[in-house]
Amino acid sequence: MMTRRSMLSLPLLLAALALSVGCAGSPTAKTIVMGDTAEDAHTEEESTDFETNKIYKLSLPGNKAVDVWGWMSSRLLLGSYKNQGTKQDIQLVDYRNLSAVSLTPLAGEAQTGKPSPDGKYMAYTGQSPTGETLYILDLNTSQSFAPGIPDKGKGITSAMTWSNNGRYLSFTVKSREYGTESIVVYDMNSRTSQEIPLPRWQENSEAPAPRALKRDSKYTVISVKFADDGSTALMGRIGEEGSYVTLGAVTEDKWTRKFEHSASERQFDYVNDSQIIFLDAKNTLTLYDERDENTVALSAGVSTFRLSGDNKTIAYAKDEESLYVAKLQGHNMIKEKLVYKGLVLSQMDWSPDNKKILITGWKSYDRAPATGNPEQTPLVIEFK
Repeated sequence: MMTRRSMLSLPLLLAALALSVGCAGSPTAKTIVMGDTAEDAHTEEESTDFETNKIYKLSLPGNKAVDVWGWMSSRLLLGSYKNQGTKQDIQLVDYRNLSAVSLTPLAGEAQTGKPSPDGKYMAYTGQSPTGETLYILDLNTSQSFAPGIPDKGKGITSAMTWSNNGRYLSFTVKSREYGTESIVVYDMNSRTSQEIPLPRWQENSEAPAPRALKRDSKYTVISVKFADDGSTALMGRIGEEGSYVTLGAVTEDKWTRKFEHSASERQFDYVNDSQIIFLDAKNTLTLYDERDENTVALSAGVSTFRLSGDNKTIAYAKDEESLYVAKLQGHNMIKEKLVYKGLVLSQMDWSPDNKKILITGWKSYDRAPATGNPEQTPLVIEFK
C-alpha cells in the first residue's frame, strides 16, 4: 500500500512522466501482425493513415500481467493485482516503460473497476455493512467515497457505464424482497442519484412493444448508457425473443422509447446528439440517425467495436482476430485499415488523445477447452 508521503509525490510523478513523453524519440512506423505461434510475428512497412509506431505488451516486473481497466491519461493506464491480503491495489502503469505505482487499496472486496472517460474517477463495487455498495475513487486524490447507492436490500444487476463526458454513471438494481428492477443514474456534477423504474413496454401507448416481444415476455437489462446531457439513454437488453438496443427519452422518473432495433445487447454507443451506432443481430455495424429516422449498414461481419473519445474514429474487429480502424464521416466509414491481427478481442479502449488504443484478448490457439478461460494479453497500439 502506498504511504502518505509517496501519495503526495504523485503529482511530481505525473509531471515527470509527461516531460519524458515530450522528450521521447519517434519510433519507426510499422504495423505488427501476430504469427501462428506465440513467439512468431512479422512487420510490414506502412505509409497511409493510422500508421502504427509501436505495439507495447503490458506486464509487471517478473512477467506478471496486470488486470488493465482503462486510461488515466494519454500515457498512464489503470489496473490492479491481488496483493497478499484480501484487497486490491490500484496500479498506475506507464505503458511504455512498464513502471507501476500502487496508488491505494480498494475498499471492501472490490470487483473490476470502471474508469470514467475523462480519467478523473473510477467506479467499482464492494461490500459494506449494508451490503453491496457503489464506490467512486477520485484518481487525483486517491480518496474513495460511497454515494449511498444502491439502497439497502437492492443489488446491482448490470454493468456500470459512464456517459461519454464522464458526468453520468448508470446501472440497474433489483429489490431482493420484491424483485422489481430500476435504472439508477448518478450525476457527478450534482452528486445526486435518480432511480427510474424499468419500462413496461405494453403500458407505453406512445411506443408499443415490438412485434417480436410478447406481452408478458421477461427481459434482462445488460447495460444502460446516458447521453452527455442526460436527456436520453441507450439500453441493451436480452429476452425470450432475442436481444435489442433501445434509445429512450428520460424525463424525471419516466422512460419513453424512441427507437429500438434487434442488436447485440452490449455493443452500442452515441456518435453525437442525433446519431447512435450499434452492432445488429447479424453482426452488422449499423448507424441510426434520429433526424431522418434512417438506419445505415456500415460494415458486415463485425464482432466488437469502440469509438474514439472525439467520436471521429472507430476501431472494430472482423474475422474474429483482425482489428481495423476507420474514420467516421456522415453516414460512412472511410480510410479503413487493418492495424493488428492475432488476438480474439475482449476489450478495446482509446486513449484520451485518440492516438493509442488499449486492446485485451487471447490467441485462438491458446484457448483452454476445459476451463474456457484463456490467458488474456493486454497490448497498447500506438499510432503515429
